Amino acid sequence: MLASRGLSTTLIDYDPLGSAINWLKKRPADLPDIHGIHAASYNAGVTRSWQMRTPPGTDRLVIDTPAGVRGLELNDFITNTDYALIPVIPSDSDINATAQLVSELLLNVRIRKLAVKVGVVTNRVKKNTKILERLNRFLAHVDFPVLTTLRDTQNYVNAETQGKGIHELYPPSLVKKDVSNMEALLNQIESGTVMSLAAPVAGFSIEKTS
Repeated sequence: MLASRGLSTTLIDYDPLGSAINWLKKRPADLPDIHGIHAASYNAGVTRSWQMRTPPGTDRLVIDTPAGVRGLELNDFITNTDYALIPVIPSDSDINATAQLVSELLLNVRIRKLAVKVGVVTNRVKKNTKILERLNRFLAHVDFPVLTTLRDTQNYVNAETQGKGIHELYPPSLVKKDVSNMEALLNQIESGTVMSLAAPVAGFSIEKTS
């Protein structure tokens, strides 16, 4: 969606599974170009700095961080991030993992001083379920803004399979609600209305480079 708005966009995948890069490899050539870097892989034929280079004029870096990132690695991600997005699935394990991450960050004085902004994205949500009620209570307790809710739908599976963004699927009527939710998220990030960090958190992050 960033690329479709005319922003030169680079996707950096630190996840060893490389799911974001695998999605990018399926992307049709006639759609807006996105530069991809698989940071979790190491190419013996080039230097690390060459492997991690971004194209000149890059406007946005979208960084997919690995699950369970902690300690100094977490510090490094947050230090170089403008916006940190926490995707949370309505499940006991996801809620507990997020609670541990929030606790670690709240105890880190250096992180609390950074001017990063943070928000939560609730993901794979089914309405009127007990686990969703528990998730909402947890999010109210940690006091991070919920920027948008992404529903549990095959539309995202189809988009991943085709290497497309949710807004690039057809017919548009099929994905109208999902596109609206994603646009709400992006508009809050781009307008800078995401809450300033009391405690930054990792997940998906976006860095402005211009």
